[in-house]
Amino acid sequence: MAKRQVLMKGYSRTGGILMLTAAIGILLSVLLAQHMYPDYSLSSNYISDLSIGSTAIIFNTAMELFGLMLMASSYFMHKAGYLYPSIALLAAGVGGFCIGIFPETAGTLHIASAAVAFGAVAMASISFSRSFSKYLSYYSAAAGLLALSVLALFALNLSTGSSMTFGFGSGGIEEILFYDELIWASVTGLFFSANRA
Repeated sequence: MAKRQVLMKGYSRTGGILMLTAAIGILLSVLLAQHMYPDYSLSSNYISDLSIGSTAIIFNTAMELFGLMLMASSYFMHKAGYLYPSIALLAAGVGGFCIGIFPETAGTLHIASAAVAFGAVAMASISFSRSFSKYLSYYSAAAGLLALSVLALFALNLSTGSSMTFGFGSGGIEEILFYDELIWASVTGLFFSANRA
């Protein structure tokens, strides 16, 4: 294997490890914060409710670290030659970091940060699908399209007060979006960590 190929695999492996670590870290932090939040409801509460009150230090710090790790991952993915996916990862990292800086009480700044983070992860998922083998490629594209669809529904409910939640509740719709993207990031991070690309 040529030296350049080895170097590129090293970059993508580092980027994958950072992505996987970011996904696992934010997942564990959110689960811990949900457990500590008084009477937290998966269907009624938004994930961002964790950014205020007694769980604020856990959630906001975790989001900042999540954002920083995605930004670092985007750097290594860019070095590995994944131009468009790396741009989407960078935007997701910036959005995630800003979620930690601007809690739910920040209003528009928080909503914009969350929209950028969720939307950019979905775009990264679709962009990376071209880099994978057949079945993983289909999964990555499908995960991205599902995320964009659920994000649109979530935005519609927030902006119009619609109750089109299919029995999941507003918080449940956000949970679907959150876990769809975290599972994708975990699978993709693991794929690159194992040097499969």
